[in-house]
Amino acid sequence: YPGIPSDFDVLRYTLDKAHKEGLEVHAWINTLAVGTTNNASSYPAKHVIHDHNDWIAVDESGAKDKGSADSGGYGYVDLCPGRSEVKNYLVNVTLELAQNYPDLDAIHLDYIRYSHANSTYANERHCYCDVCKARYENEYGYSGTWPPANDHDWCEFRRGLVTEIVKAIYENVTSYNWKIKVGAAVWGNYSDGCKYYLQDSHKWMQMGIIDYIAPMMYSVSDSGLADRLTNPSYGHVVHSYGRHVYSGLGADTSGSPYHEPSAIPSQIETSRNSGALGSWLYDSETIVEDGTTYSSVLVSSVFSIKANIPPMTWKKGTRPDEIPPWLVILSPQDGCEQTGSFLVNGYAHDFYHYDNSTGISKIEYRINQGLWNIATNDDPLGKWQNFSFICAEGVEGNNIIEVRATDMAGNSRIVKLNFSRPSENSPPIIIEVFPENGSIGVARETYIQVIFSEPVINTSISFKLVNEKTEGEVPGTFSWNILNTSLIFIPQKILEYNSTYSIIISSVTDLSGQNMQGIFKSSFCTLLDLFPPFVVDNYPANNSIDVSLGTPIWVLFSEPMDNLSSVYSFECSNGTQEPFFASWNENNTLLFINPCSSLQPSTSYFLNLSLMFDRNGNLMQPRSFSFTTFEILDVQPPNLVYTVPSNNSVGISTTERILLRFSEVMNLYSVQQAVSIIPQATIDLSSWRQYGETITFTFSKMLDWNTTYKISIGRIDSFGTMLYARDLSGNPLPYYEFSFRTEIPSDGFFAGRVFDNQGMPIYGAEVEILGKPVNCEGYILNCTTDNLGRFNLTLPPGKYDVRVSKMGFESSIEFGIIVNPGKTSSLYFVLQGPCENVSISGFVRDYEGKALQGASVKLYISGTNEPIKSALTSSVGYYRFRNLAQGVYKIKVELSGYVTKEMVITCEQLHEYVIDIMLVEGENIVLGSIIGYVKDSDTGKPIPLAKIVLSGKVLSGNGTNTISIDVLTDAFGRFCFANLSIGNYSIYINAKGYLGTTLNDISITHTENSIELPEIWLVSVSEKEINPIPWTLIFIAISALIGIIILFILIKRVIKRQRKQNAQ
Repeated sequence: YPGIPSDFDVLRYTLDKAHKEGLEVHAWINTLAVGTTNNASSYPAKHVIHDHNDWIAVDESGAKDKGSADSGGYGYVDLCPGRSEVKNYLVNVTLELAQNYPDLDAIHLDYIRYSHANSTYANERHCYCDVCKARYENEYGYSGTWPPANDHDWCEFRRGLVTEIVKAIYENVTSYNWKIKVGAAVWGNYSDGCKYYLQDSHKWMQMGIIDYIAPMMYSVSDSGLADRLTNPSYGHVVHSYGRHVYSGLGADTSGSPYHEPSAIPSQIETSRNSGALGSWLYDSETIVEDGTTYSSVLVSSVFSIKANIPPMTWKKGTRPDEIPPWLVILSPQDGCEQTGSFLVNGYAHDFYHYDNSTGISKIEYRINQGLWNIATNDDPLGKWQNFSFICAEGVEGNNIIEVRATDMAGNSRIVKLNFSRPSENSPPIIIEVFPENGSIGVARETYIQVIFSEPVINTSISFKLVNEKTEGEVPGTFSWNILNTSLIFIPQKILEYNSTYSIIISSVTDLSGQNMQGIFKSSFCTLLDLFPPFVVDNYPANNSIDVSLGTPIWVLFSEPMDNLSSVYSFECSNGTQEPFFASWNENNTLLFINPCSSLQPSTSYFLNLSLMFDRNGNLMQPRSFSFTTFEILDVQPPNLVYTVPSNNSVGISTTERILLRFSEVMNLYSVQQAVSIIPQATIDLSSWRQYGETITFTFSKMLDWNTTYKISIGRIDSFGTMLYARDLSGNPLPYYEFSFRTEIPSDGFFAGRVFDNQGMPIYGAEVEILGKPVNCEGYILNCTTDNLGRFNLTLPPGKYDVRVSKMGFESSIEFGIIVNPGKTSSLYFVLQGPCENVSISGFVRDYEGKALQGASVKLYISGTNEPIKSALTSSVGYYRFRNLAQGVYKIKVELSGYVTKEMVITCEQLHEYVIDIMLVEGENIVLGSIIGYVKDSDTGKPIPLAKIVLSGKVLSGNGTNTISIDVLTDAFGRFCFANLSIGNYSIYINAKGYLGTTLNDISITHTENSIELPEIWLVSVSEKEINPIPWTLIFIAISALIGIIILFILIKRVIKRQRKQNAQ
């Protein structure tokens, strides 16, 4: 822009100004929508549309996205969310902001969705690139005709791609600086946003991967606004899961009645009453241009009282406080002139504490580097946020006040305030400068000298030497004379040819404190480079004889050379080209020649510099140098003096640099070929460095924890040839090996919560680590959630796949969760439910826990021979069958080289049944099954809990074995015996209240191994079905019993009477 310097940092300027006023700054970023069709051709060549055109989304025909035309006649051009390059690009953009602006308050993501396609499902043309197709086929096990745009899984997959990008941005930004908030502008109507734009903003809040959302509700009535915020089914506030919701309201001249200044207060009040924690007004340009109307309405109503920034309590204390507090001096102005005592006041805040309980421990000040004094705490709550002090000190001329704020964690920030006191003395001036202003043809090796009219304080001066062509500041060193009247600046590097340099001097203070008026600027121009480069020195010298076989070979040039355009060669006396590695020093003035093979004795060599250009395109005269080696052959083999790490060392960092120190200079190429590492670890080829007798290298990725590595110098290649490390004479280093063990990491933690799709915590959900992860022996790899849906697992550092399941809900799986030592990886899971049908899913793995890709999984209705569904397992061994009815199913899994496995599953409830299947390597053997149903012969109803006993003789390696197995029927009267060997069986069926029955001669053969028995009917033996006893028999029995009793009584009386007579 005219009048604005090219190096002007608008974000830095905005942050400084806004923070001084107590305002937050959110950096707004367009994410997936990177252009529009009407002006894409005018974008610069480095624009992502041109620079990475392969990232643009494509339609079903494979054509690049040209955007969907809207009412304006053009549409947005989208990046493909399925590409890892796009995700990494957006992560890097946001990380750059976090790294360059540590006091940035937030990053605001816009267009983090698919663009509208004006069709039933958006975006039906985005994205059908090969990457998206491959990922969908891999993750969902899909094959066959490509699904329509409104296919449930296809939409869910693409929604997941957008969520994946949000998650990556949030985790990377907050891991670098957790104080920076991450928010997003989202579709105002959640249902439309989720369905048509594939943007599940509620899931982001549920997963904890966004700090706030700003729903775009620009042209909505007050009642519509309240509905979009509070509706139980899709309201943003209702489904915020504790995260912040800020209403996005329209404020422009579009003509909408809801955008008028008079309507805005009502919209803001409605938002507040509906639970929104704030409001955004779009756009600011309208408010600025029509500032009087908008500001007067807002300040007199909804913005009449200053509001505190809503605290984000989930951020508090999640990471150590390592960021200094914010500190601003509010008054007086920097550089002001003061007489007598004056008041200094300011504001400090520790962003680590979002609940407004500031972490500032003290605020101090000092003047002209004197002693530190404690300022006055003016905060009404005593939190040190507002401070002041009286300054009565200072000398005539310039003075510096330093204010230091320290938080509870010991982090400090210092800001400075310059002020001056008047004096009758004249200020210092510059009386001479070299080179003189306007000089041309100045030598590139020139120094800069500045002479002042009087002694000055050399620590006060601000001096810059700027290259006007590159606008870069030239580094260098300063020196002063004893009287501090003469400054000499020596550039660190020689200056560029034919370039204009400006000397800029300010902030010069004399000993009485007087400041130099204004800014001093002087310019000069260096020589025009019309001179070709030349060789200053070379080694070995030209025509040298008896040169050592291990000699270094180098050429020193008069100026920096263009190493990419220059042509040079190294030849032997017989005319053959000798292969070599070339390397240059930092400023391209020194060329090193490193022959790939050893120099031979008594041989002449030639270094030909045929086309050598300097950086300004001047061609050097061709030169050639020669030397002849010794006649005596160097036969002394080199030795390895020491290594880092040393042999048998332990606790070595997983990012360790390997150092090899030899007894003499080695042939680097031979060392590279001879080094091998066990277990296999890839060396970063670009990391090899040679410094005389020392060679170093690093690995392309981090080494494994707690692992012993053996490095060998000397190995046998694929042809059986021993490869040695050799010196420059070709003498081999004897085989050498050393080993070290990497450090043992501390455990990490994986924690989180599990919710249903209404945001309620799920109790008793099972959280399990999938497969057989390494280094996990002795660790608990599964747990269940508590009554708040929480879980926590202690795990060794690594990457894990996790599944969460609960009866009545669809399971949820997350892949590649990274657990770092000593840190907690957090994740929220949302289980969809309650289930409306039956699903069956799981993983197919081998005995070691390795995922088996491409296994055929077929699903049968029990008792049938034709599969109703089939799938091939994905790269992680996953399969899934959905939309099933309740019933009994059989799963058959086949994979070449593994024993086929069949399983029978009874699916009684509406639920996702998780069936993980392990295949054993080997040839297939016949395993059979017997299925049956037991029912009441009278009512036809199934009989539950009937006992079924299977017995028989089966074939085995030693002949036959007798087996006996019993099961109980389920609620539907069904029973099943699976994994039965070939043999002859009988079954006995018995149930309480029924007569038992036996079925014999049930055979399982190679050809008939899946037996479904006919329905088994049991006869009831309940009391009502027993034949009644005749009443006459009952009467006779009772009469007989009474007669016996009477007879007993009569006999007893007779005996008593007889005893009485005998006594008389």
